[in-house]
Amino acid sequence: MTLDELLEEASAIQRDTLLLKPGNGGQVAARWYEIDDEELDGTNHICWLTVDSKFISGISMSDDQRFLTIFSNETDCESGKVEFSPSFSTREGVDLFAERVDILPPIDAVIAKGGGKIGDWLEKHSWDRGGTLSLRLWRPRISKTVS
Repeated sequence: MTLDELLEEASAIQRDTLLLKPGNGGQVAARWYEIDDEELDGTNHICWLTVDSKFISGISMSDDQRFLTIFSNETDCESGKVEFSPSFSTREGVDLFAERVDILPPIDAVIAKGGGKIGDWLEKHSWDRGGTLSLRLWRPRISKTVS
């Protein structure tokens, strides 16, 4: 398999990816919040981010639940909560804009989910998609010197 074939297989299973970053440009996709010590004292939760669900591929939210606000629980540091609302919070934050970026999936995902060329390549080397791959094709040659 050539590098171009591998990239073609990876591109075929690539998911849409948005990079959120501050700046100017289009519609606000999310808002990042600074820590609010008063909120923490009252609820033990910190509000971190609100995301406009229009920018999340594969989900469809009603207009009254379009915005997802994410909180972390600072008591157990393991849980949190999500609140749904019809608009961004009125609290101050940094507006983030969405920029489409190309990020290829990891090689293990390409092997597991790739198309026919990946399947042919695996079969050629007696590997299967569900098993553990061994590096039989590449073994460094180590020379031992005995003195």
